Amino acid sequence: MKLDVDDIVNFVSRLLHKVLVSEISIDKAFQYVKSSWRDRESFKIYYDISFNVVKNYFKLRYLSRRIFGTETCKDIVRTWLVLHGLEYFHKKNIIESYVRKLLRRRGLKGIEMREIAERLIEELKDRDILEYLSVKYSYPRTVIEILAQMLPIEEIEKLLESLNNPTTWIRVNTLKIDIDKCIKMLEKDNIIVEEDKDIPFLLRVIEARRPIHHADTIRNMLAIPQDKASILTVMELEPEKGDIIYDLCAAPGMKSSLIMQLTENKANLTLVDISKDRVSNMMKILKKTGVDLSKINIVLSDSRNIKLRIRHNCKILIDAPCSSSGAAGKDPAVRIALRELKRLPWYVNIQRSILKNIINQVREAKIIYVTCSLLPQEGEENIENLLENADIRLERPSVRFVEGYSRFKIGKMVGRTFPHVHDSEGFFIAKILT
Repeated sequence: MKLDVDDIVNFVSRLLHKVLVSEISIDKAFQYVKSSWRDRESFKIYYDISFNVVKNYFKLRYLSRRIFGTETCKDIVRTWLVLHGLEYFHKKNIIESYVRKLLRRRGLKGIEMREIAERLIEELKDRDILEYLSVKYSYPRTVIEILAQMLPIEEIEKLLESLNNPTTWIRVNTLKIDIDKCIKMLEKDNIIVEEDKDIPFLLRVIEARRPIHHADTIRNMLAIPQDKASILTVMELEPEKGDIIYDLCAAPGMKSSLIMQLTENKANLTLVDISKDRVSNMMKILKKTGVDLSKINIVLSDSRNIKLRIRHNCKILIDAPCSSSGAAGKDPAVRIALRELKRLPWYVNIQRSILKNIINQVREAKIIYVTCSLLPQEGEENIENLLENADIRLERPSVRFVEGYSRFKIGKMVGRTFPHVHDSEGFFIAKILT
């Protein structure tokens, strides 16, 4: 493939603009921008650069403004090339020539700009610690300002650093394979793993020579990529054989398939989701994972107003739509969507509507309410609001979870996972008893 730096700048800046304007995932933006593009050989390179630019958007925007005096999408991509192009591309002479010309046109000298960039960032530390954290770890200041009311600055920095270096977890699908055999098959696929000390079927990826989704073990769903926080929340439901379980907002079905794995296909599940396409895809996934579909009841509906004939002594999982602020390591476009928190009230309204609707219908039930969010608005605040308006009580989640934010009265009665504590995404969990 012939390296065309101007084409890279044009492509990645278009993708970044699409993410900024539409607030969609990086994968959707990539598909949109490449729709009329035919050079499939370049897909991986262009995707990797796009991912890196979006991930470092807040840092690059600040440095572009300081170095070039502007923060257009193209200049943000050019800033990335100045700082990281030489280490990324094998054809260093082409990148070096491009960077030299770029800097000369801007009246700058030299191509070693990383020291300058580091100094510009460090200068923020004493002047504005929140802006420093936002720029250094490229996470929206809006979220950091909220976290600063909940956690010490030192802990926020550890959290953000871990969020930028996410751990990849794989769940062994014991419906189809035993753990030892799966580990050996992963090793043949050049995926080196280690078993989690608490959850034997959960494996941490130590090394992989290529993206894990290319491995036959993953494609055949003998092993399933699933974050540790997601698995812990399902285990908190304590599914058992014969249980009647309702999984609301169930698609794409990863948690549902784990419920069936833990019960050896002997639970009875009702799965609810609002999207016809997501439900259709979920059925394919469940079938491929070895779930007994005769034990599954699918309901295409909105959990905010659905009327279910829910039995007593059932278990309910509510994995509510949320800002995904705790999962930004998986999709860096989430950070950009969080920069103004415009959709946060919309998410909170959905979450409260689902909780209210379901709790009004059940008696003697255990409800696990979950969001992959670091924000108290989608966690502690929702549960405090619920306690004021419903006859419920809370049961402290297991010791696997740290306590919720201490600023709230219910902080000790709810749980959280944090990237720097659990090597996982940031989740909120509440165990509600009716």
